[in-house]
Amino acid sequence: MALLVIPQLQVMAQTSPPPDPSSDYELSFSSEPVNISPLRSQDILPSQSGTASTQEQLLAAPSFNEVISRELPQLWRMRVPTEDVPDLVAQYTITTSNENGNPFLNVTLEPLDIREVSSDPNTSTTVVEGGVRLLFGDAFKTGNAGSYQGQISVCVKRNDSSCL
Repeated sequence: MALLVIPQLQVMAQTSPPPDPSSDYELSFSSEPVNISPLRSQDILPSQSGTASTQEQLLAAPSFNEVISRELPQLWRMRVPTEDVPDLVAQYTITTSNENGNPFLNVTLEPLDIREVSSDPNTSTTVVEGGVRLLFGDAFKTGNAGSYQGQISVCVKRNDSSCL
């Protein structure tokens, strides 16, 4: 499990990848909480340029991004037999407190591709890593400043098998 922290919807980028696991099918995570980068104005209001040729165009409401995303590309690592690598899939769930305005309550988790980090031909094993994209639909509309956190659970499987 990885712990996420989001103070006032601002957090910093993950600084170091998780360590390589020492045994097969062992998930490893960074020892520090994962922090997410702060909101920027362009996350909410995309930069737009152009000219208005009518008063209606000039006074039209600006368009806002409906989803703000953050990627955690190196959330976990696992050592697996090399022949298992093409069949690996990761599933993510998030748990959080039910605090009013907690942006993690409405986050959607989108798995990123699992990548090979290194291979050991002597043991026929490969270290792979994976991550997740967090999609905040209403995160900037909460209006509640503060520190928020959630826990992401990771299940790595070979296609339709149970968690490894």
